Amino acid sequence: MKEIAINTIAFAIPAIFILLGIEYFRTKRKREKYFSFDSSVSNISIGIAERLAQFFFAGYFLLVFQFVYKHFALLNIPVNLFSWVSLVLLTDFLYSLLKKRYFKVLYTNTSQNGSVAEW
Repeated sequence: MKEIAINTIAFAIPAIFILLGIEYFRTKRKREKYFSFDSSVSNISIGIAERLAQFFFAGYFLLVFQFVYKHFALLNIPVNLFSWVSLVLLTDFLYSLLKKRYFKVLYTNTSQNGSVAEW
């Protein structure tokens, strides 16, 4: 029996519009002011623009990555479950570390000469 591929985007688009409608009617019924039709239209437009940009540039970025990996790779990571889990955890850890450092620098008092405190 032939397997049918399901396009999740095709199901997500109507769900987004249904959720937007629910939000709109809920805020209208409760007379709340935080819903803005303009912001919804701009959010949808930004989403469409992002998908179009991804469509046009994804292949280019893949080619650049492949070239850099082929000619300048420092090590060869094996493709297995342990490598994937380890790299995801490492990426998450480094992202959270950099984010904490960023906020520490951002909200630290400035030094005597007026510059932002170093890491």
